Amino acid sequence: MAQPRYDHSVAGLGEANFEKLRTCKVLVVGAGGIGCELLKNLVLVGCEKLTVVDLDTIDVSNLNRQFLFRKKHVGKSKAEVAGEAIKRFNPNVEVEAIHGNIITNPLFKVDWFRGFDAVINALDNVDARRHVNRMCLAADKPLIEAGTTGFLGQVFCIRKGETACYECFPKPQRVVYPICTIRSTPSQPVHCVVWAKELFKLLFGDASASMLFDDPAAEGEPSSFASACAAVRTTSVDGASKAVGAALAALCDAEVKAQLALGTYKTAKKVPTPLSSPELTDGAASQPPSTITNRPADWDRAVWTAPQCSAEIAEVARELLSNDMKERLGSWEFDKDDEASMRFVAAAANLRCRVFHIDPLSLYEAKGVAGNIVPAIATTNAVVAGLQVLELLRLVEQKCILSEERTSLAEVGRYTYCQRFPTGRKCELLQPVALEGPQPTCYVCRNATIPVALDTNETTLQTFVDVVLKKKLGFIDPAVDKGNSGLVDSEDEGLARNLPLTLAKLPAGGVVNGTLLCVNDFQIDLEVNVEVRHKANKDFDEKANPERVDILTGAAAAPAVATHHDFISQNDENSEPAAKKARH
Repeated sequence: MAQPRYDHSVAGLGEANFEKLRTCKVLVVGAGGIGCELLKNLVLVGCEKLTVVDLDTIDVSNLNRQFLFRKKHVGKSKAEVAGEAIKRFNPNVEVEAIHGNIITNPLFKVDWFRGFDAVINALDNVDARRHVNRMCLAADKPLIEAGTTGFLGQVFCIRKGETACYECFPKPQRVVYPICTIRSTPSQPVHCVVWAKELFKLLFGDASASMLFDDPAAEGEPSSFASACAAVRTTSVDGASKAVGAALAALCDAEVKAQLALGTYKTAKKVPTPLSSPELTDGAASQPPSTITNRPADWDRAVWTAPQCSAEIAEVARELLSNDMKERLGSWEFDKDDEASMRFVAAAANLRCRVFHIDPLSLYEAKGVAGNIVPAIATTNAVVAGLQVLELLRLVEQKCILSEERTSLAEVGRYTYCQRFPTGRKCELLQPVALEGPQPTCYVCRNATIPVALDTNETTLQTFVDVVLKKKLGFIDPAVDKGNSGLVDSEDEGLARNLPLTLAKLPAGGVVNGTLLCVNDFQIDLEVNVEVRHKANKDFDEKANPERVDILTGAAAAPAVATHHDFISQNDENSEPAAKKARH
């Protein structure tokens, strides 16, 4: 008989269904903003067999919304600390906490996924979501997916052959970057631009609102850069160069060394390298690029050196600390159309890129990626985590899992939108709509042929593997065959000689316009056909498509019932989203 702590769940599910829930083996991928809420909810409704995986360590910036963590946990594994924390909510729970990368860790193979009854994602990046989607399809396990963007969120279920998978539809380009990524593990230039914007806020805006801010009243040791950054706000114009140099040395040298000593980057693909403090402090006193007389017209297209970046940041500090500007100190906000703040962000992002071995940006390029930053809203995380648990209860109650009679998710599942404003005739904030079926053009769940356009005379096989297969299509260890001829296989060292060759010069007649390739990846149990189409490099828009590769996908037919694509969310602060009418 169930314990009194579970009376609410038994009342809702019944004894038999609750017993299934209690013994249901659930994998939770991610222990961040959504993950903390999700884990808490799962143990409170009675799930007692959980496995949680996360590759991140806890950063001080997580503490304001990831409530399972405390100051004493900074630097420790999110998965391990979260696993211990939820045991205090429910001592009956059995938790296996794994600190690791769900994509690269060799433990997480298809057979491992088959050991669970349900998988729930609490992830913050497309690559990991795409990988878990493929593993669940291969293992034939239901996946409960969720995501948030500011005040907006969505929750939906995926199952092989029953519903559309995560990759059935193109993903929107707008991305929210988690604070822990910005502060600790940047991997893209845009992460560094976001970090630079937060540094601008820390030095000249509302410092306490910056994700880089360390509350001096908080327990524990402050970061190595806190006092140096605070000194910039109180210095004079004459002292700006020295103060900025010291702050940059603390941020890009001392703090990096401190994090390395703590082992923060032990799971990182690229270990950061501290910049030279003398180079930064001396650079702050030199002439910045923006003040050079007779500078070339394209000066903003050049990538500044580290000393030049330091000099540019010091110049901006002198401008904002001047007598006619100083009264605004503490209220400055980044504006990409404001020259001074944009120069600051470009220079600071460039320094951050150099620390983390990311290709640095010019002022022109930095301005192009300095778009809107959508904040992580704790309330939205809580709402979608609650909806995910409700979906799990639905799977149990409707016999989608843990039952000899398997009900299709297409019959009972819903795609639920969390809106910022009341929407539709009923003025709803939560809008459930029908799940769509697998899309015929999806190469992941429908094995559709993928047309790829590139220059077969210029593109090497190595580039095809790295850019097309791994980067764009998400393969991990692809093997490529043309008919009966093998072209790429990591287990066949003899085929490595093909990698430097252009596609047209490969054996067996080469890969030319109309060639059909078979690509197989046993790690994710995925096999697809790629149709190569020749398109000369000169026909690509180099700025819009610098990699000169087009992945050509067909358009899916319009569904006959209301689906998640019938609901359009507008991001305009002054307008409410409108729901389209269902198609009949």
